[in-house]
Amino acid sequence: MTRRPTPRAARCPALVAALAAVMLATACADVTFPRRVGFHDPVVTDPAAVDPLQATFRDIEISQSRADWRAGEISISRVPPRRADQFARWFEPRAQTFPPIWVYAAARKLQQGGDYLKAARWYLIGRERHMRHLRRCRDDTAKEQLTWADASFANLRTEMGRNPELTRYVAKHGFAWLDLNRDTEDGLLASCLWGAQGSQRASRGTLVPVDRDGKRVFVLTPPPVADPGNWILPAGEIHQIRTWSRILMKQEVRKILGEPDDLPPTPTTMPLR
Repeated sequence: MTRRPTPRAARCPALVAALAAVMLATACADVTFPRRVGFHDPVVTDPAAVDPLQATFRDIEISQSRADWRAGEISISRVPPRRADQFARWFEPRAQTFPPIWVYAAARKLQQGGDYLKAARWYLIGRERHMRHLRRCRDDTAKEQLTWADASFANLRTEMGRNPELTRYVAKHGFAWLDLNRDTEDGLLASCLWGAQGSQRASRGTLVPVDRDGKRVFVLTPPPVADPGNWILPAGEIHQIRTWSRILMKQEVRKILGEPDDLPPTPTTMPLR
C-alpha cells in the first residue's frame, strides 16, 4: 500500500492557525482611513460639536430659512469678538442675502473685534439698504429706526469723523458693493412692523412658551399678518428708490464727517468720489 505524503501545512498546525489569524485581521481591517495613534483619541463626527462658531453659522442659516430675523440677530451677537475675522470670512460672501438688521449686527461684531474699517463699510451698506426698506413702509413712523441705528453706532460714527480719508474710502467701496448687488426683501415686513401701528398690533399678541438656551421662556407673539400689502408699498410706487437713497446716504456721510451740506444733491448712483 502506497503512503501519501502529508501536506506541510498539516504537519504545522501552529503555522496554519497563525496564517488564519492574519487573514482574518486583514479582512476586518478598515484600510480606507489611516490608523489613529492612540486608542482613546476622539473621533470627530460633527465639527459643530467641537467648534461653537460653526454651530452659530448653522443657527443663522436655520433662522434665515425660517425668516426668524430676530433669532438670527441674536446668533450673530453671540460670536466671540476674538473670532470676528473668521465670522467676516463667512459673512461677506452671503451678505447680499441678509436683511439690514443682520448687516448691522455684523458691523457691530466687526467693531467689537477691532476692525473699524470693515465695520464702517458694512454699517454704511446696512444703513442704505435699511433706508430703502423703510421708504417702502406704509407706516412712516417706522423710519425712526434709522435714528435708533445711528445712535447704536455712535462710537463708530465718531471714529469715522476722526478719519475722513478712510471714511471716504469705505463709503466709495460700500456704494460700489450696493450698486453691484440687488436689494433683498428679506426682513422688509419685519422692518415695517416696527412703527407705531406695528407696536399696537404687537400689544394684541399672545405669550408663547419657547426654549431658549435650555430655558423655557415666554415670548410675546403678535397675530400673523394677513396681507403684507397693508404694510408694504410696492417698489414701483417709489420714484427712483435707489437713486434718492444714494443721495441721502451721501448727505449722511458728509454729516458724519462734519462737512457742510450746502451743495445741491446730484442724482447719481456712482460711487462716492
